[in-house]
Amino acid sequence: MITQADLDQAARVECRERLRAFLLCIPLWITSAFFFARRVQILCILCAILGCYTLLFWGGLRWFPARHYRKYLEEIRMGLTHDETGMLVRLGEEEVLENGVAFIEVILNLYADLSPEGERRFLIDKSRAMRPEILGKVIRIRAHGHWIVDYRLREEGVRDGQE
Repeated sequence: MITQADLDQAARVECRERLRAFLLCIPLWITSAFFFARRVQILCILCAILGCYTLLFWGGLRWFPARHYRKYLEEIRMGLTHDETGMLVRLGEEEVLENGVAFIEVILNLYADLSPEGERRFLIDKSRAMRPEILGKVIRIRAHGHWIVDYRLREEGVRDGQE
């Protein structure tokens, strides 16, 4: 499970790499400014270009991968995760293989009138399958995409926004 500490660590690594990238470029840009003041045009241009290439090189090699990894961790932790409350309508009898993992199909009806349009399909890990006695009860699930991460029973008739 990805924790807040993992996100903080990734943010620190990204900040450190960004700082290193700029610290590597600053001496070249200062040298470029020095040659600009001395009117040595070719060395001024050369140092400015080297500074920009250094930023692009270090950014592409170290800073941008750290940035993308942090965004990836945030997406895993918070991106597709959502909460739903509804009546548990049906539990699948057969296991469903998805990405090599055995799941059990769970049908949850999100509408108050229990119309068929409100039924949503979720998958729960076979090792964490729901008990058949909660069939027909209102439950609250936390899902990542269509995979159930956590669930708990609610009182009858309670929907989202009502506690």
